[in-house]
Amino acid sequence: MRIGVVTLGCDKNTVDAEYIAGWLQKSGAEVARGDLEDAALNAVVILTCGFIEAAVKESAGAINDWLDVKEERGPAFVVAVAGCLSQARAEELRAGFPGIDLIAGVGEFEALARAIYERIEREQRRQASGEIQGAPAAGIPIVLRSGAPDAHIEAPAPRASLAPSATAYLKIADGCDYACAFCAIPQMKGRYRSVRPEILLEEARGLVERGAREIILVAQDVSVYGTDLGADYRLPHLLRDLCATPGDFWLRVLYFYPGGFSDEMIEVIATEPKICPYLDIPLQHLDPAVIAAMRRPYSEVKVLEWIERLRARIPDVALRTTFIAGFPGEGKKEFMRLLNGLRTIRFDNVGFFPFSPQENTPAAAMPHQVSESVKTERCERLARRQQQIAEELGRRFMGKRIEVLVDGRFEGTDLYIGHSRWQAPEIDGMTRFVSRAALEPGAVVTVEITRAEGFDLVGEAVGHSRIPDESI
Repeated sequence: MRIGVVTLGCDKNTVDAEYIAGWLQKSGAEVARGDLEDAALNAVVILTCGFIEAAVKESAGAINDWLDVKEERGPAFVVAVAGCLSQARAEELRAGFPGIDLIAGVGEFEALARAIYERIEREQRRQASGEIQGAPAAGIPIVLRSGAPDAHIEAPAPRASLAPSATAYLKIADGCDYACAFCAIPQMKGRYRSVRPEILLEEARGLVERGAREIILVAQDVSVYGTDLGADYRLPHLLRDLCATPGDFWLRVLYFYPGGFSDEMIEVIATEPKICPYLDIPLQHLDPAVIAAMRRPYSEVKVLEWIERLRARIPDVALRTTFIAGFPGEGKKEFMRLLNGLRTIRFDNVGFFPFSPQENTPAAAMPHQVSESVKTERCERLARRQQQIAEELGRRFMGKRIEVLVDGRFEGTDLYIGHSRWQAPEIDGMTRFVSRAALEPGAVVTVEITRAEGFDLVGEAVGHSRIPDESI
């Protein structure tokens, strides 16, 4: 059997897709990235996202595309849908896409793999026995949800990479206990559940052994890792244990809420050489009234003071955040506080999103909704200002030599792309550089930066030393 896996949505879905691929491989299947043109596939798993309406539409489009493939290849081709959207809207998917064979909620990796395998075998036996062509073995999808959503990982899971990469994600927790007004993730993923440290350390060793040069820690909020485990083991302890894992790799921390701030956490980042001087802090807004309306869990935290303490201890730290423009009730005054706050705080990297009302969330029913055109215009203004800031901050690297992890090459040229410790792959700017020596993805090379260009850095490779000639 050859089964394709399509991954939509966030990096946590990337990890889940690799768990699904691991269980499918363990069942004896050959697993590949889902490609509509792959004629050898017997089935496809579509890992959906339901976080914002655009993601819902993307997931629906992918399902339609694969149901067209099923129609061409016959009922023996199995289409399975899993992930957040199927958890939140299973009955809608069942009614709207009757051609789907299987619907699985979150965390159902092993059960999904087993059900896909059994479904393919059943269809193949039916076809071989000469039953009526076109009549499926079961008339409705099989829903694998089990009551309340629960994305908890209780035991080590097999994991298989779907695309060669030197960067790997380590999901240290899933679910969420917060009640942010705009977010449906608790409804999709259930309560916050940390993964036990022994499981994570084993998984990290496996990632390094298969070639990972960078491990990125992700969760809805990494800062509260361990608080649900009933032991005195928190994120700083996990980071130190991960740094002790044998191998030459970077560690990067994403999605750290200000409410989990501690001096111990700052000290770990400052003193462990494997940890990138980088922190993603998803603030969503800078106006106190909007933050309160959003019901963010850190409304009382003094973010500016927190950032000043962080930068005082780690002067070269790169900070990333995300902001929502056009939240209900955001007037000109609230927006200007956000726009001016960009100049005051000077984040290295920022993601901007127009507010998208989510089904069954308080924000969707709030008064004073902002028009789509205003939301778009505000996002554009924020992006223009941030590009200026990013280029200004990028100039501090000019004339410096920094380590860059190679991500790829422009075919037929000596121009490469990669990212540094101060740049997260795929979401931030990149480092473009020339190298006279041929380089493979995953190599770490020293690059001398010659200029900052928009969100990117530009330079020339000067060697393969693991330690740059001059630190920032």
